[in-house]
Amino acid sequence: MELHMEWQQLRAPADEDASPIDLTSEGDFDQMVSGAIEIKGDAGGIVHEENIFIALAAGAAADKTLTWRLFNWAKQNGMAQQVGYGTGKTGSQAVVKYPNTVAATNKFWCDELVVSDYSWLTPVEATVGGGNNSVAMISLRILGGTYWFMQIEDADGASGDEAGDVSVWWRRR
Repeated sequence: MELHMEWQQLRAPADEDASPIDLTSEGDFDQMVSGAIEIKGDAGGIVHEENIFIALAAGAAADKTLTWRLFNWAKQNGMAQQVGYGTGKTGSQAVVKYPNTVAATNKFWCDELVVSDYSWLTPVEATVGGGNNSVAMISLRILGGTYWFMQIEDADGASGDEAGDVSVWWRRR
């Protein structure tokens, strides 16, 4: 298993999610959103407490805002779990090319990511904050979680400060 893997896409550039997950009436595996991706935390049947990092790119300029929610489905017959949620703001570091080498136009990495709360076995943290025009990341241990989805809210670009299209990237440690 590759420990320091390359960045992978968790969410293609898109506007905010029009139909947010409502855990009061949905959330079992059969209702898992189509955009959820499989990120395994095991090698040869041995579960590893591996860290993953998540970075977000968005906006048409610096200082554009968004809200994020991270969901997990651990098993094919399991329920959804909201792992954590928070906010983000783009900085001035431009995305020239996304990690998958697709060119980007008028997109910026978030340099502020805040974890407002989490419901996970270990802390869900923001690795860099404070708007220093670096790339902020969300860090967590996957602990055997299998299917992941990052929901984006409050980012339709309709108001002057919302981020517009948001893409999400992840990698192991």
